[in-house]
Amino acid sequence: MNHYLHTDFIKDWPDPWQLISDNLYCNYARALGMIYTLILTDTKNIELVDAKDDNSNEVVLVLVDDAKYVLNYWPNTVVNNQITDFKIIRTLDITPLYNKIG
Repeated sequence: MNHYLHTDFIKDWPDPWQLISDNLYCNYARALGMIYTLILTDTKNIELVDAKDDNSNEVVLVLVDDAKYVLNYWPNTVVNNQITDFKIIRTLDITPLYNKIG
């Protein structure tokens, strides 16, 4: 899976306006856009996770409200997934992203 953004450099990820300007949307960049939107709408309890689906495909998920909502699984669709449909590999610290908005 090719990535425009790398998880080891989350502190260097673009702010919302640079993300739009760059116009490159790997799974992490799409998730980042969702996270910025959620932050700007004052949504609490957001998590960014690397996971595997039931076919062992790598996915990047945005979990909201203790995984009540699972976002970024299947692009361009709205699907009803449960967190139990995935194996969480790791959770990424999104604290630096809050500082990108100001």
